[in-house]
Amino acid sequence: MTATDPLQHLKDIHLPPPVSWWPPAPGWWLLAVVVILAILLPALWLWRKHRRNRWLRLAQKELQRLETRAAPTPEFFSELNALLKRAARLRYPADATDTLSGEAWIGFLQTRAPRLSESALRQLAESCWHPEPHLPLQDGLRLAGDWLRAQKC
Repeated sequence: MTATDPLQHLKDIHLPPPVSWWPPAPGWWLLAVVVILAILLPALWLWRKHRRNRWLRLAQKELQRLETRAAPTPEFFSELNALLKRAARLRYPADATDTLSGEAWIGFLQTRAPRLSESALRQLAESCWHPEPHLPLQDGLRLAGDWLRAQKC
């Protein structure tokens, strides 16, 4: 009997194949879904808010256009009130603001922007009926802009 070295018959260590990066583990799929939702949901919310406030941007552009040809006349204040009525119709379609006038219109303006002075809103609404408006021109423009900003969604 010949003595042979028993280690001679051993083969070298076989390493397993390298781990592939694809397909990822279930935890990575879950993380990807969470990240996508974290990006899409705020983006969707901002987009919807942007669309909801389109009427406000249009009304503010119209107010700037009115400001360029502002004059302390009843006609100007009538246009300013008409702008507020159009904006109110777009913002509150169920309230039938087209038919409001006088005290009802002043009350509507006040309830939708309670921080604004009722007397100033009254002067704004009534300035289109007086030959000499009681409200200074810049105050009327500022008040209309403040009322519009108070309606933002």
